[in-house]
Amino acid sequence: ATPEYPSYSVQLENTSLGIYFSGTGSWYYSSWNPDHYSCTSVSSPQDGEARNDEDCNPKSTPELIPNESDLIEQASDVFEDLGFKVDSASATAWRSEWGASVTFPNIQNGINTGMDFYAGWDSRGDLNYLAGHSFRLVERGSFDTISAFDAVSRLSDGRWYGSAPSSY
Repeated sequence: ATPEYPSYSVQLENTSLGIYFSGTGSWYYSSWNPDHYSCTSVSSPQDGEARNDEDCNPKSTPELIPNESDLIEQASDVFEDLGFKVDSASATAWRSEWGASVTFPNIQNGINTGMDFYAGWDSRGDLNYLAGHSFRLVERGSFDTISAFDAVSRLSDGRWYGSAPSSY
């Protein structure tokens, strides 16, 4: 965190929360359970010396991962409990034997902002990741677009960025 870009983060065991008070007010929540992973010891040479590492992969339990309509309902309920209005009909769900996710477009004043709300589930069907943005659009009038020449000079300034909505 800096005075120009304040943020707040908490890390407890296998859970973390980050909130950024600049830009779009982005935030995330992440939690993982090491019991949901299968680890094996592997030896790998490094700089000519043997080294023992652990290779950890999620345990595949697709029967525990909710179906797509339940994923959308669960994610919608969580975001609405957090005070964010999301449209279930606009959600995109993805599901595999390794986990699942749901993405909602962040629509404000009828405009798809391109900054989505995201929820993720692990291979055991536990909700383990949330992310979003906490800004609101405020009418500030009309402004002319800057020239292409002026836009290039702003590329190195981290405050100026953008992307098309995921629907494009």
